[in-house]
Amino acid sequence: MTAPERTWETSRLLARPAAVADAQVVFDDYASDPAVAKYMTWTPHRSVAETKEFLSRCERAWIEGSVFPWSLWHKRDGAFVGLIEVACEQVPSIWGMRSRNAGGVKAS
Repeated sequence: MTAPERTWETSRLLARPAAVADAQVVFDDYASDPAVAKYMTWTPHRSVAETKEFLSRCERAWIEGSVFPWSLWHKRDGAFVGLIEVACEQVPSIWGMRSRNAGGVKAS
């Protein structure tokens, strides 16, 4: 699989790989906030060390090519906005099954 661009931007945001170097701001503005974690699959971090551990896993994921987490930053003032990730998974083919394309014709 081809990895996505490491950095990219929109008119308002800069995205770069999530990194341990950003642990303090990620902890202060995001990971320790119960309101942020409320609808997430994780609980609020209790220490910067916990955030560093998480960001270290993010860095390893980029190296392994398994998941691609980015930190988002406002271009205007450089403020941290949040985190997103893309995970690309191979869907196993199912023996004897064929999918239909948009035209309704069975693929060969």
